[in-house]
Amino acid sequence: CQIKKIFIISVVFTLTACNSNETVFQGYVEGEYAYIASVVSGNLTQRLVNRGDQVVVNQPLFVLDPQPETDRLSQAKFQLTQAKNQLFDLQKGARFTVIENIQAQLEQAQAGLDFAQKTFERYQVLYRSGAIDKGRLDQARSQYEQNLQAVNAIDAQLAEAKLGARENQIMAQKAAVDAAEAIVKQAQWMLLQKSVRATVNAQVFDTLYELGEFVEVGHPVIVLLPPHKIKLIFFVPEKIVSKITVGDEVIVDCDSCKNSYKAKVSFISPSAEFTPPVIFSQASRDKLVYRIEARMPLKVTKYFHPGQPIDVVFNYDNNHK
Repeated sequence: CQIKKIFIISVVFTLTACNSNETVFQGYVEGEYAYIASVVSGNLTQRLVNRGDQVVVNQPLFVLDPQPETDRLSQAKFQLTQAKNQLFDLQKGARFTVIENIQAQLEQAQAGLDFAQKTFERYQVLYRSGAIDKGRLDQARSQYEQNLQAVNAIDAQLAEAKLGARENQIMAQKAAVDAAEAIVKQAQWMLLQKSVRATVNAQVFDTLYELGEFVEVGHPVIVLLPPHKIKLIFFVPEKIVSKITVGDEVIVDCDSCKNSYKAKVSFISPSAEFTPPVIFSQASRDKLVYRIEARMPLKVTKYFHPGQPIDVVFNYDNNHK
């Protein structure tokens, strides 16, 4: 959400000496609003709060049409399934029918090798007895060696088929699975952004869209006013600002207030500014003033509203005894 300040221009600054120790300033209430938006766009299908409602943290506020993100999530899950299936195929090796065919070739080659070996051994005996010449023995030796090479080649082919794809292919496919999983997580997150919840306890100050309207990315739909973002603003002349420090207590009153309330100074501007044209000093002719901010207890903020004029009483003796 975006936090923006709303400044009230029309305010009357009054300095009145009730006694030597007490100074009264006129100021106003200021609110910092939370503008609640979504990081995705879509048609507003549900608005679950209205102006003036009180909301708590994590309470649903509005919902945008989830259909586009639902479709993207389904597509991402399908692509992830495909990537996992491809990885499984690479890891498990060749299909059973392919391995079975290679095994049959190996058995046939092994039978040929066995026959060639026996023939070569028999021819060795015959050659030593003088029954055959050296040429026939060499021919038998050559046939044996050829059959042995064939068996070794088919045996290596069978081992490779059982192992599956090369390691680099498997690693590449694992990376593809990881990427597909990341896309699924992103799609899930985008879908969650279609339902927006309150991030703070607050009052619904305004609603900016009606049902069916299209909401652009980042455009606020709900405006919240958190109680801890309500503060008091008043200005003091240069000769008085040195008497006030952060943490000093002030008394706040308003026209509709049944009681006076306590607040504490939370900020003193480090630089002076010229008195705005709409601020008139009735008890002083100082042209330079300092902006002072004060905070109230949370249970008291419900009695004050942005733009509301207030009287701020500062007692120097009470704060600097």
